[in-house]
Amino acid sequence: MRNGAVVKTIAEPVRMTTSEGYALRFAVPSDTPDGDYTLYVHNGCGGPSGWVRFSNFSHEPIETVTVQAFEPWPSTVYKLEEQPGANADERFAAAIAKLKVNGGGVLQVPAGTHVVNNRLFLPRRTLLKGAGRATTLIRWATSPAIGAPFTYGTNPLVCGEMVYPNSTSAFTTFSIEDIALESTDTFKGQLVMRQGVSEPGWFRRVSILVPTDKSLTAEFGSPTAFYMRKASNTILDDVVLEGSHYCLWGYEAITYLRCTNSTINWRGMSVWIGSGSHNIVIKDNTHHLKGSITENLWDQHGNPNPGFFFTTFNGRPYTRDLLWSNKTSTHESTFGQIPTYLGYSADGGTGIYFGGVASVSGNQLQLTGTIADHKKYGLEAATYVGGIVQILDGRGAGQWRYVKNAPPLASTVTVDRPWDIEPDGTSTIGINQMFGRLLMIDNDYSSEPLNQDYYMSLDSIKAGNRYGVEGTRTNMTSWTGSHYAGMLPNWHLQVIDNQIVKGPSAAFSSMIVSENPPHSEFPGVIGAAHVYRNNTNTSGNPFEILLRTKWNTFADVLMEKNQPTMVYFNKGTERISLQNILMRKNLTPAGTPPVTVPATIPPGVTVAP
Repeated sequence: MRNGAVVKTIAEPVRMTTSEGYALRFAVPSDTPDGDYTLYVHNGCGGPSGWVRFSNFSHEPIETVTVQAFEPWPSTVYKLEEQPGANADERFAAAIAKLKVNGGGVLQVPAGTHVVNNRLFLPRRTLLKGAGRATTLIRWATSPAIGAPFTYGTNPLVCGEMVYPNSTSAFTTFSIEDIALESTDTFKGQLVMRQGVSEPGWFRRVSILVPTDKSLTAEFGSPTAFYMRKASNTILDDVVLEGSHYCLWGYEAITYLRCTNSTINWRGMSVWIGSGSHNIVIKDNTHHLKGSITENLWDQHGNPNPGFFFTTFNGRPYTRDLLWSNKTSTHESTFGQIPTYLGYSADGGTGIYFGGVASVSGNQLQLTGTIADHKKYGLEAATYVGGIVQILDGRGAGQWRYVKNAPPLASTVTVDRPWDIEPDGTSTIGINQMFGRLLMIDNDYSSEPLNQDYYMSLDSIKAGNRYGVEGTRTNMTSWTGSHYAGMLPNWHLQVIDNQIVKGPSAAFSSMIVSENPPHSEFPGVIGAAHVYRNNTNTSGNPFEILLRTKWNTFADVLMEKNQPTMVYFNKGTERISLQNILMRKNLTPAGTPPVTVPATIPPGVTVAP
């Protein structure tokens, strides 16, 4: 809508997942005029709340959507073979000089192998295009020397032009199609890099290989196939990424990324999404594990956790809004037994305050304590904007609000809107990173036994996935409680309609771990609002569901229509503290009630017919 009038109604969405109810894609009609619009979304059922105005919040309120037609790039073609020069480096330099004068265009590379030694700085709106990734290869014979302004952390082979002289803070946009790129086997940088750019760029039918010897990654540098930092509006489709350390690395502030129909050949980190990132779609990809435990150096690390990392590391108070769907997991037949520690990990979750509330006035809270000196983390403007305040226990528990201002060492915090039920002196709050809204839907984890939400704040969904690795136990775990300086509950976890299809055993766990004071001394509710429903077991082997409280209290959990062989409420002499736990129609595959530990259902748990 614009100016109170309906401009377009967008119907017939495309469902993005096989499982229903998780992700829809709507196409904006091509004749929609450019401009800013208010967007209303229908719930599909009607009633007083049938139409709801769309709004969101990242580091600021989002109340409108902008429609703007894509501006075509220059189409002038510069053929590499027609450029002057005695070698490929000179011919690329000649073509790039012409592209810069033209304001972009197409750099056409013919079939064959083109050996180079220099970096390729592609002018704004340049498309590097080959004759097909199976026939056109650019291969670096040497790795360019690292000199100012480049460092080990910013050391690309292909990138845009620097926006500011001798500064790696921002580069122009470029795109690549139908070509293969390969570094040397000693390269320690980023083969393709998008950094400090919001203008769209796309990468289609491209192969990017960094075959660096894994033993060299212990030194400076992290060999990476495709690297992004502070980058928006990026499309990867039908690409092959292979890096000895990182394949797809989004260091920080990655927004509006889509990676589809691609193959990721990995040995370290398959995908890394860092802090300040949001609105990401990664679907319909194959993750193929290569090497071996020894070759990949995993035996030299105490807890390597290779695979997919969804993290709030690297400086900002949120990482959120990711659809991870329809992934196929494979590995080389020569790999050997898959270890339990590889797969998916969320990590980095922390906070800046855990404690009481002295008073509330509108959207401002006066705290009983002080906020941590979080400037040392480099968070956005030191305000923690985009983080969240969660009422963990006491009056108003279960509510959360976005942070607009939480200065270091202050005793006040400003949120984005007033509370429906104001907290009071009985309330305990956490000011945490907004770490969540991760949808893992319809994935195959037959080569990845680890799936752990390691201290997230809220809204993680695992639905329609297939778990189980031959010969290796599968663990899908939600860690809640204290982590670094925060108290993170992973509210609204939903684990539904998943299948255990093979493997010697599997476990789905919600577990509180709060080892250090004052977190470990807090008796109240931390973990809450977890749902386990319709999870089936066709493996013929044990499947456990665990709800372990240890230090604090778990509340408001539903276990319904699952097929566990055992349900654990503790192990050994662990403390049990549960509230409002409902179990209903959980039966083993044989149709018998699961064994519970302890054998007597503990207080706070209701077993319904």
